[in-house]
Amino acid sequence: MVSKNTIIEDSYKGFYDLLQADSNLANAIYPSFPDLNIDQATSKDSYPIHVLNHPEIESEEIVTLTKKRIFLNITFEINTTSPKTTDQKASSATNSIEVGTPTLRALGLKMIEVDSVNSEIIQRGNIKIHQQVIRWKFEYIYTKARTW
Repeated sequence: MVSKNTIIEDSYKGFYDLLQADSNLANAIYPSFPDLNIDQATSKDSYPIHVLNHPEIESEEIVTLTKKRIFLNITFEINTTSPKTTDQKASSATNSIEVGTPTLRALGLKMIEVDSVNSEIIQRGNIKIHQQVIRWKFEYIYTKARTW
């Protein structure tokens, strides 16, 4: 269960676990700011590289006298040397989160949906990297601390 004290870590773990369970993505997922220097991955053997960035808090609003809602987003970067592979992995990631939505809801995350998908080609030495970035948005409602 996600806690308001650990919202970033807990929601990251929920998304990570679902993506890591997908055999098309497993064992190539790195956290934000990976130890692996992506700019120095100049061999095709270095790919695919997937980066799941930590959730970002977009905003917060008061829902009731005792509850607040936080709006968050999380991005997943897919880097491959083939446009077809990039598309396949993006479809797989999107499906993993969609199918896993009940698991994320059970953790306390609500209204999970794809917010955007961006693609670009990055030249690294003589390797052409095809990148897609999928951004999901979601919300978390919690009981706020008493202020009176």
